[in-house]
Amino acid sequence: MQETSGTYIPSSPSAKKHRPSVHHRIEVALAQERARIARELHDELGSALTAAQLELAAIRRSSGPLDVETQGRIAHLAEVLARCMQAKRQVVQALWPQPDAGTHLTQALQALCHELGASLGLQIELDLSDALEVSLLPTGHIRTACRVVQEALTNVAKHAHTGQARVTARIEGHELHVSVQDPGRGFDPGALTGATRGLAGMRARVAELRGRLEWRSAPGEGAQVLAVLPLPGALR
Repeated sequence: MQETSGTYIPSSPSAKKHRPSVHHRIEVALAQERARIARELHDELGSALTAAQLELAAIRRSSGPLDVETQGRIAHLAEVLARCMQAKRQVVQALWPQPDAGTHLTQALQALCHELGASLGLQIELDLSDALEVSLLPTGHIRTACRVVQEALTNVAKHAHTGQARVTARIEGHELHVSVQDPGRGFDPGALTGATRGLAGMRARVAELRGRLEWRSAPGEGAQVLAVLPLPGALR
C-alpha cells in the first residue's frame, strides 16, 4: 500500500488481507466525524468546565466569611459543574466506537487506525501479531487497548511535531503488549503531570485490569507509550 498522509500502513501479512470496501469507507467517514465531535467536546468543553471548576475553587479560597445562602449557591454550582463534566465524559465515550463482543483486537485496531489516521492527519504504521487474529481477548482488554492507542495518537498529533506513528500489539507470555511510538521531538518523562486528563484516564483504565503503563522518551529522541495488560489466565 502506498504511504499517504492520513491513513494507516499494515506491516503484517494478515493485515494486508483486509481491503476496505465502499461500505467500509462510508463507515470510516462516519466514525471520523464522530471522532472529531468527541475531540471537540473533550478538548474545548472539557477545558472550559475545568477552568470553571478551578475558578470556583479559587473564589471559595479567596473569599472572606460567606453567609449560608451564598455557601449553598456555591456548593450547588460545584455540583452542577461536576454533573456537566460527567455528562461530557459519557457523551465522548459514546461517540468513540466501542468494539463489540466477539471482535478481535486486530479488527478493532485496524478500524481505529483508519479513523485516526484520517482525522488526525497521521501516517500510522500498524504492526500486529498474527496470534491476535485467532485470540479472542476479553472485551475489556480490547477497549482499554483501543483507548490507550487513541489517547497516545492524539498526543502525537498535538505535541510530537511529526506526522508519523507506529502502533504495535502482540501477546508475550501471559500479557498483551500494546505500544505507540513516534519519531517526534520527545519529552522528559519526569516532567509529566499526573493531573493531565488524558494521562490520568489511560492510567486508570490500565490499572483496572491490573496492568501497567510506561513512557519511554527523551527530548529530541521520539517517544513510546507502552501498555502491558495481564491476560485473564495470569490473574488466577
